[in-house]
Amino acid sequence: MIDSDEQTASGVEAGVEPVEKEMFVEAYCLKCRTQRAMSDAQEVTMKNGKPATMGKCPVCGTKMYRIGKRAS
Repeated sequence: MIDSDEQTASGVEAGVEPVEKEMFVEAYCLKCRTQRAMSDAQEVTMKNGKPATMGKCPVCGTKMYRIGKRAS
């Protein structure tokens, strides 16, 4: 069971790690309907235990997710 201190409102555990600025993580923006490079990308673990990358669309500011471990 996860304590409420370890979980945020979006259901993502608090253990987030920022992604290096040199690596661009691309994800599909649902609002713009295009593939874009994320800004403020962070590696997160979803509440089901799967790794993901969370960030914002640089154009519209919508929250973006890319599920799966980032390639090294």
